[in-house]
Amino acid sequence: MISVGASGAIWGLLGAALGIALRPGGLVPPGIVANLKRAALANLGLNLVFSFQPGIDLMAHLGGGVAGVGLTLSGVLTGGLRPVAEDPARRRDTAKRWKLAAWGLSAVNVACLVLACVVGRPWELGRAPMLVEVPLEGTSLTVEAPTEVVAVEALEEGVVGYDLGDPYVAPFTMRVVVRSWAEPGPIEAADIEAWRAREPALDEGAEFVSKEQRAGDGPPAYDEVHRYPDVGTLYLRYTMLDEAEVSVGAFVYEGGSEDVAAAAQAAAASLQ
Repeated sequence: MISVGASGAIWGLLGAALGIALRPGGLVPPGIVANLKRAALANLGLNLVFSFQPGIDLMAHLGGGVAGVGLTLSGVLTGGLRPVAEDPARRRDTAKRWKLAAWGLSAVNVACLVLACVVGRPWELGRAPMLVEVPLEGTSLTVEAPTEVVAVEALEEGVVGYDLGDPYVAPFTMRVVVRSWAEPGPIEAADIEAWRAREPALDEGAEFVSKEQRAGDGPPAYDEVHRYPDVGTLYLRYTMLDEAEVSVGAFVYEGGSEDVAAAAQAAAASLQ
């Protein structure tokens, strides 16, 4: 069993404080070692009482505490640290180097932020993208998508999935699934009616929103909308062809604008 969590990390800090109090090594002034030990033991004892409550991971807490004590007593965390009684001039020189390093890392952080804005242009995630016609490899079909195909995957025999749109740069992503019929040929009217009436195939955690039949001169089709609470909305168009069923899904993340949602619906309905 694996135990993780922020509280385990906090117990690691409490254990590290106890380890330093037990073996200070000149890292804290002698006058506060006793107080540090009392405070560390009091914090650990109080938190240990609460760790037996329902819903609290006792093993994560104990593991964090033991790791904190062990890493400090072994010198892994304290190795290289200079005693507080060291020459003041040397401490100032060390502090100056750390300050320069901090300024350098801050400059790198700002540069990365600027680069992300220039290259990634995050403000465009709220705009409707220009859709381009994308051929589906191995078929005569095309769809309109915000970017090219990212991946093609054989899901099972006769079923191929196409992922379109990089979630890091595209305002919505798409998945097309082509499910070939075992015996291609003209579809009977009864088969079409049964296909139109079938129940929605929902992913875990998804909610069914709507289903709408599509009429017209083209092949039989219907639309579905699935909602993923606090995540986003999936717009689906199912189309029945003589040789295969094709589903085109466009997923818009939570907070996407109306323009992005409209573009996603257009992309889901773009099979040619």
